Amino acid sequence: AMDPQQRLLLETAWRTFEDAGYTPEELPRDTGVFVGITSLDYAEVWRAEGLATDGYVATGNSLAMAANRLSHQFNLNGPSQAIDTACSSSLIAMLRARDALLAGKCSAALAGGVNICLSLEGFEGPHQAGMLSPTGRCHAFGKAADGYARGEGVATVLMKRLADAERDGDRILGVIAGGAENHGGRSGALTAPNVKAQARLIVEAMTGTDPRTVSYVEAHGTGT
Repeated sequence: AMDPQQRLLLETAWRTFEDAGYTPEELPRDTGVFVGITSLDYAEVWRAEGLATDGYVATGNSLAMAANRLSHQFNLNGPSQAIDTACSSSLIAMLRARDALLAGKCSAALAGGVNICLSLEGFEGPHQAGMLSPTGRCHAFGKAADGYARGEGVATVLMKRLADAERDGDRILGVIAGGAENHGGRSGALTAPNVKAQARLIVEAMTGTDPRTVSYVEAHGTGT
């Protein structure tokens, strides 16, 4: 009855703790959990097959439980949030984790995202809207751009305040120098980007960082 996305998050979270050098028991009890998740494909398949519904199906297919199950399983008492902002869900999950750490709401945070494609309905809507590429390939920023191709994945990271990570002798993989979020407001269409809003967002996120030090840029680039 449990959405495979929840199972994959459990497995990936455990591997993340191992990679960071912690057992779940060694983590601070106030560790937060922030998960980007948007898909309810498994619930759609369950209904389409006419399978019986019970309490386990309800909790196993709730987006909120994607984060809550991790907190429950690993006995973590910090903030526990499932976040759906479509394509930016996992990035916003990391931003929420960073903000919670800086605000003192938790001493550590597990952040990440998951997306598994299980239902044809998840393809039909974007196809009817003209979002999916007929060739099944993204030609990001190219003249041949005619849509995007859906993908699957799961990933989590363990985050701490830099001073705490240095104090605890943690293996530090990276430091978040800045972050920001906004909305484009009224633009050409509900899903169309607002260039001016995106420019303001980049400036805000880059505050305190010399643009000349940037050596790599990864953009959304769906090709839509």
